[in-house]
This record gives sequence, C-alpha cells and structure tokens, in this order.
Amino acid sequence: MSIDDNKNGHALKKDRFPQPALWKPAVGFAVGLLIMFLPWFMPRHLIHSAIVWLGIAVAIGCLFEIWWLGFSWWAVGIDGRRLLMPRLRFGGWCKEILIGLGIAILVLLMGEGLVRWWNIPDYHIIETYTFGGWGLTYAQRMAGLICYSLVGILLAPVGEELLFRGLLYTALRRKMHFILAALMQAIPFGLIHFYHWSAILTTGLTGFALALIYEWRKKLWTTMAIHAWVNVASFSVLLIIFIQSGNRPMMGIRYEYESDKPRITQVIMDSSAYQAGLEEGDRIIRIDGRQTDTAAVLQLAIQRKSAGESVTLEIRRGEQILEKTLTLMRRRDLE
Repeated sequence: MSIDDNKNGHALKKDRFPQPALWKPAVGFAVGLLIMFLPWFMPRHLIHSAIVWLGIAVAIGCLFEIWWLGFSWWAVGIDGRRLLMPRLRFGGWCKEILIGLGIAILVLLMGEGLVRWWNIPDYHIIETYTFGGWGLTYAQRMAGLICYSLVGILLAPVGEELLFRGLLYTALRRKMHFILAALMQAIPFGLIHFYHWSAILTTGLTGFALALIYEWRKKLWTTMAIHAWVNVASFSVLLIIFIQSGNRPMMGIRYEYESDKPRITQVIMDSSAYQAGLEEGDRIIRIDGRQTDTAAVLQLAIQRKSAGESVTLEIRRGEQILEKTLTLMRRRDLE
C-alpha cells in the first residue's frame, strides 16, 4: 500500500508513513479537555451573567480547537505533515472534495435516521446546542449558534482531524489492527461531543467511519472535507430548526402527564397563560372542545395553530371547572 507524494512524483512506502508516539496524541487530547472544562473551574462571581457565559463558551471553543490544530501540527513534524497532507493539484482537490461530499451525505442520512429512530425532539436538540439553560435571549442564543457554527466549520475539521486521525489513529495503528485502532480513537472523539447521549454515539460512529476512510485514502484532506461538509449541513439544519423553534406557538406553561389530564407545573411570567389566570396545579381537560386524554393531544393541538391565534382551555382547579381563552405567543417572545 502506498501514498501518492505529488511533490516528488513517486510513491511512499507504508513504513515511511508518519508513526507518532502514543504520548503525543494523549497529551494533546488531555490538554484539550482541560481547556474545554476551564469554565467549570472559574470562580462563579466572574460568570455574572448569561451573556458573559456565552462569550466564554465561544472563546473556549475556539481555544481548544486552535490548541489541537497547533499541537498536532507540531507533533507530526515537517515530514509527517507532508505525508499526512500531501500536495494536490487542482484535479486532486476536486476529487477529494467530491469524495468527501458524497460520503458526508451518507453520514448525514444515517445520522438523521438515528435521530428519528430515537425520536429526539427538535426543541431538545436546540436546547443542548444553544446554552438554553443559562437564561439567554433568543438573539443571544442565535449569535452563539452562529459563532459555534463558524468554529465547527472552519477550525474543527482541521484541528480534530489532525489530532484524532492524524495523530491518535496512526499511533494506535502501529500497535493493533486498523479496525480496532479506528474503534479506539472513535471513543474519545465521541465523548468530546457530550451535548447529548445521541450526539456522543452518532459522533463516535462518524469518527470510526472517518478513520476507515483515512485508512483507505491516506489523505487527511479527504476526512477534513467530509468533516467540514457534515458540519456545514448539521449547523445549517440547526439554524433552520432554531428559527422554526423561535416562531413556534406556545401558551407559556410547562406541564407533566400523570395518570389523569396534563397538570401545569409552571406558568411563565407575563405569558398569555399567566395573563389568562392559569395557575400551577391546574389540569387541562379540553382544548377547543377536544379532550386532552394525553399530553400528545395537547401538543398536537398547539402545533396546528400559529402564534396570534386563540385557544380555549377547559381546566380543573380543585373541584371547579373553569374555561380560559388565551392568545398563543411565539416562543422567542417568552424568552
């Protein structure tokens, strides 16, 4: 097996392929994790607002990607860089980019299938990717998602491919079969994407596939292209879902479903539900005359309407049956 070296015009034997010591990717990964978790070690009084947290999170994201890029670039050395990322002519670039695009489409289709199979709701994906638990406004969360998208598209494909496929995979490849090496490097690759358990699994599977593709092509340009294409598509979908989520009609309540009707657990201040007089503990019996036997019935009835439309609720409060009419609000107006 050989690697094309377009600079010198001859094939490079496999035993000349860069073989970094295992301590190098281990150090690079460990320091990257420390950088990633820096906000958790910072004094809480320094993070005095949600917008400060957003700025710190985006800055940290840039910092650890730049660290992995720079450290890996140093660790492979000049000869290693030439072999990991050989010079390509225009036709070679087009070929690798098109291969990357085709494989990225397959990866995205598989990822979408897994998400639908696990039935992960869009709002949960948005919350995990846009710092939803820190009280950020819609505009601030949108800005954060765009900043993270730029980091994910411009820095992550280079830094992460250099570290995980260029360093870690090739170091493990010296000691074990390439399938096992691909699996071993996929585990930490999945774990750094800890937004949600499904993200860890799907990203780990993607990392495994990228290692196999790297074993096939022997060019990091290909895996970087795939990585970039996948991130472009993923963040584009997230932006679309986020915009749709912000325009979603809502009453301004949180509720749970027990053995009876949906029970309100929280009424958001200044929402239409708050203005209509709904209270915590109320049970929603009907919406627009239709019985709410399940929480899914209530959710579907709301989703079929648009912000600005009215709904009529029949609620049970203790022994009383009350009727409340309220106007649905956009989700972004409640934040």
